[in-house]
Amino acid sequence: FVEMIAAMRLRLGGVKKIIVMNNDYEMWRSAQPTFAGERPSGPDEVCIQIYTSGTTGHPKGVQLMNRNFLRAMPDTLAACGNWNDKDVALVAMPLFHIAGCGVGMLSFIGGLRIVVVRDFQPAQVIELIQAEKITVA
Repeated sequence: FVEMIAAMRLRLGGVKKIIVMNNDYEMWRSAQPTFAGERPSGPDEVCIQIYTSGTTGHPKGVQLMNRNFLRAMPDTLAACGNWNDKDVALVAMPLFHIAGCGVGMLSFIGGLRIVVVRDFQPAQVIELIQAEKITVA
């Protein structure tokens, strides 16, 4: 769609930069360090950005801080029951949504093995539940 984007670039208003996923990007990305180093992260720093349509019906990014995201995890995990490292979680929701991200993070914090499916297809999910011995979905 590069040609289409170039043709409509002037009508894109506030767009400052367009990044095209081509070979140049792949080469640039491959040249980057795989570990950026560690730095302290405070309770009021953004730890995740999810997307919601909220009351408007239009997607918008919502930034959650360490404090509000991580504070909810232990209580929510406790409410989920006695998960342990023998459980296997199925995440069959978009990871940009709080439900998919939340189930994934809760499972991670709870020590569960996590199976993520790209697209929800009922027959595939039923097979996965049996094959992977899913206990949390």
